[in-house]
Parts: sequence; C-alpha cells; structure tokens
Amino acid sequence: MADDVEPSGRGRAFSWVAILVVGLPLLYVLSVGPVIKILDMTHPLGSHVSWELVMSFYAPLEWLYEHTFLRAPLDLYLHLWGIK
Repeated sequence: MADDVEPSGRGRAFSWVAILVVGLPLLYVLSVGPVIKILDMTHPLGSHVSWELVMSFYAPLEWLYEHTFLRAPLDLYLHLWGIK
C-alpha cells in the first residue's frame, strides 16, 4: 500500500529541518506573552535582574516590533495576554 511507505532518511531529515526553521522562531515569538505575564505576576518591575534578563532575551523581537510591519500583530497578541 502506498500509504504505508516510510519516509526515507533524507525526507525525515528535511521534515526535522522544516520543523526547526519554522517551529523554533514561532515558539520564540509566541512565548513572549506568557513569559512576560508570568514575570509580571511573580516579579514586579522593581525586580530589575529578572526583567533585564527577559528583555535582553526578547531584544530581537523588540527590534522587529519597532522597525517592521509586525507592530500591529504583536500588539494584538500582547493585548490578548493583557500586557498592552
């Protein structure tokens, strides 16, 4: 049966690469909402060390927010988390 064919090693490797190339950046972007919400609940803005670490981790996302068309979608997403 054609449906029972296992993908070759090359096809499987391509699948993993595609998951990494698309999945990891997407996971990075989507993680900003829950991370900031949790940090806000557990460490108010007075706790500088935690906030500095998180903001340095999300600095590329902040740059994208300020300099690209992603401002509106990110605003909407952060609003869903009650951040903006």
